Amino acid sequence: MAAPPGPGMIVVTALPGNDIRPDDYNPSQMTAFSVKAHHAEVRRRGRPSKPIVVRPADGRYEIVNGEHEWAAAKAAGIAEVPCEIVEAERLRSQAAELPEEQARQAQPRPTGAGVLLQDGDREVVPEGPGQGP
Repeated sequence: MAAPPGPGMIVVTALPGNDIRPDDYNPSQMTAFSVKAHHAEVRRRGRPSKPIVVRPADGRYEIVNGEHEWAAAKAAGIAEVPCEIVEAERLRSQAAELPEEQARQAQPRPTGAGVLLQDGDREVVPEGPGQGP
């Protein structure tokens, strides 16, 4: 039998993907290219890369954070997904997503010789001396 979680630890529970629904608020956006790559990675792993944070809502669960992970697992046919269940009001759950999304958007994109960049749905290889194939 596992010990109860200590301070700062999370409990991850496998939930049926069909019992989870996305919130109508999701500030995170991905290009079609990124979605396709992410879905392929989840399919390869056989699981999402991190637990989906959900809150109980109307007898089911609503996503607080991790909608892209959930969608990729669903597309891969993964029936149960790892989740952290939290008690949160809807407004508060939306606020929880903002810092992570703001941090993601603030990260600088790599540039330089041989770096593969994304531009919408196209892959773009920088051109110029020593920067492309």
